[in-house]
Amino acid sequence: MAFYTSNDSVNAIVADIGSYATKIGFAGEDHPRSYFRSHVAVLREEEKQDKSNGSNSADNTKRRRRRIQTVNYDNLNYPKEGNNDGEWEGINPIDSTTGLCYDPNTNYQYNNNTDWSDLIPTFLKHGYSSALGLKATSGVPLLMMERSYNPPPIRQQMLEILMEECDVPATYFGRDATMACYACGRTTSTVIDIGYSGTTVSPVHDGFVEQKGVRRSPIGTMAMDEMAVAQLQALIKEEAKRQHKATSTAVLKPLYQVKQPKAQRKEVFRRLALLQIGKECRESGAGQAINTAASKSLLVPSIAFTLPDGQVVDVPSSTRFAVANLAVGRGPTSEDDEQSQQQQQREELYNKTKTDLEDIIKAAMQPDDEMDKKETENDDGDEEEDQSSRYNEATAVGISSSLRGTKRGRKVGRSKGKDKASTSATAATEEGNHSNQPKVRFDNRILQRACVPYMETMLEQLTAFPVANMVCDAAFRCDREQQAGVLGNVVLAGGGACIGPTDQSVPDSLREQIEAIIHTHTPGWRVKVLSPGMQERAIASWLGGSILGSLGTFHEMWITKAEYEEWGTAIVNRKCP
Repeated sequence: MAFYTSNDSVNAIVADIGSYATKIGFAGEDHPRSYFRSHVAVLREEEKQDKSNGSNSADNTKRRRRRIQTVNYDNLNYPKEGNNDGEWEGINPIDSTTGLCYDPNTNYQYNNNTDWSDLIPTFLKHGYSSALGLKATSGVPLLMMERSYNPPPIRQQMLEILMEECDVPATYFGRDATMACYACGRTTSTVIDIGYSGTTVSPVHDGFVEQKGVRRSPIGTMAMDEMAVAQLQALIKEEAKRQHKATSTAVLKPLYQVKQPKAQRKEVFRRLALLQIGKECRESGAGQAINTAASKSLLVPSIAFTLPDGQVVDVPSSTRFAVANLAVGRGPTSEDDEQSQQQQQREELYNKTKTDLEDIIKAAMQPDDEMDKKETENDDGDEEEDQSSRYNEATAVGISSSLRGTKRGRKVGRSKGKDKASTSATAATEEGNHSNQPKVRFDNRILQRACVPYMETMLEQLTAFPVANMVCDAAFRCDREQQAGVLGNVVLAGGGACIGPTDQSVPDSLREQIEAIIHTHTPGWRVKVLSPGMQERAIASWLGGSILGSLGTFHEMWITKAEYEEWGTAIVNRKCP
């Protein structure tokens, strides 16, 4: 294996593209320099006329995916065009159901690339140019964060995008759970990551994620924000009743509607603006708090929260505790109706997520119709065969069995391309008209089929248990000799863990819950819950990557451009287990 060395004085770059925010910064620093929302507004190219039948492709059952032309990173506070959003769409490179860079859409006639494969290079270029002072993504090694359960096919496709399109000289894929351990100075622990789209509990032993112990829950900060918005809406209606006003007009107004009352926005942007109010309510302390022992014995007063339109509502203590308990609360008991109600909400979200994931698997397994088969045969059957073999079981464990992606494979591909130059001249001309045409081309349908076995495993990982039960379940699924290490140290990370009233409120509450479960069969067992401060808890994975990337011995772990050209995309599963 070759080592990456560089004479450049610029440190490596650490990037973490999450479901809520994207963090990009230099290794060795305490905070990312670039921090922006992952949900962006995009403007696509115009619909093309289908030359095969002379009709517009939008009239068919399946249509051509329109590529992204423009990206806007500020889409919450005002419409994009006058009083409406026009042709702008709201998208996120992270799928909310799986939490991965995955596009479940199967309604495209020509499955070339996806929205996330277009947005990843765009996000990197935006972060590099806006905050890091770099004009291009080439020339600087990149340490990319990924989910602890990210399947090999998506990892391989991401590596190809970084090497071919972003032209990075070296890269490394770090599991977010392992990086969170490094942020707390540990190599063995059970990591609780309360993210935007859900909560993931991953046991880490000696720096490696134990995949058989990973547990996932659909309860994340998005579910907490939705609950906070619903409670604020209920408080507004109650206040209107007390003042003898019409409840039909007593609605929660987002900030853009206060600035522009006539604005008519798309539902996706309106929902994001409302969730932003719920987030501000949570972070101000009015929307969430841990129900500690002191809170139970004392009469906790309500907290006032100011809405975007200037109206002030009093949030009672029971409402504040309910939002926090949804994410990190205890399991239901026969004496606590509130906990039973929250467990019912967990079950509803679990059933919805499970159904959506089953639909994704079912759609990926469906065979293509005759139109897709004909188009694939006419396009390039050899290329489809190469891409399918690239995602097989051998490459998933780091054994390259395909020439595609290697230097030799590209030479073979170029020789095949010369034979088909006459038939592809028209397509090449059309591609040349688009300056933002991606360099890396792949069939999303093949990628979807390759991910099916891993999606089925994700169904088994999904649970509706509270966080404390998820930690014990994850630890007990590991080998017997590993259980003491992973259960003795618990690392708490993620933006959803930033719950007050103090920095130690959530760690202390989870420690009590976990010990209460363990003491039923192992009395006296002590659990240590570690967590960064409230300001660093949301960027714990990025912070761990920053620490790892700044080590002097880390140059041995990089995937260099020479290794990629020799071994292909399978090298990522060997050097980044």
